[in-house]
Amino acid sequence: MLQLGPDHHFGLCRSYYYGLERAGIIRLARPRRRPGQLRSKVLVPYKEVLTWIERGHHTVLPKPSVTSDETETEVVS
Repeated sequence: MLQLGPDHHFGLCRSYYYGLERAGIIRLARPRRRPGQLRSKVLVPYKEVLTWIERGHHTVLPKPSVTSDETETEVVS
């Protein structure tokens, strides 16, 4: 399912998660069905994001990034 707008777990948008990854705060998972596949779902590590928010680091926001090669984002528990 394509996720539009902020996610329903944390209220963060997809570009925000890409910014967190670029800043080295979280590591997004991109499972590929075939070797060499460029596009896939992007899985957000729920526990890492929750820990980051609970520690109060969410007040310092990384700049959003725009990436066109990923099409979907899911938050996984």
